Amino acid sequence: MPTRLWNFSIEKHNKSVYDSITQFQGKHVRLYYKEVLKNFFWQSDTPYLIEKVEVVK
Repeated sequence: MPTRLWNFSIEKHNKSVYDSITQFQGKHVRLYYKEVLKNFFWQSDTPYLIEKVEVVK
C-alpha cells in the first residue's frame, strides 16, 4: 500500500491523540478519523479530525 500524506487536525480537548502521535513518530500507524463536512474556523484547520492512533505491526 502506498504511503499517503495529508493535513489533519486534532481537537484541542483530545490530548491523548496528540501524545500518541508524538510517541509513535517515525513508526507506521493507523489513524482513525472523522471528516467534518462543514466546520467553523475555530474548530479545526482541516476537515479531517483524528480520533484514535494505533501502531501497525
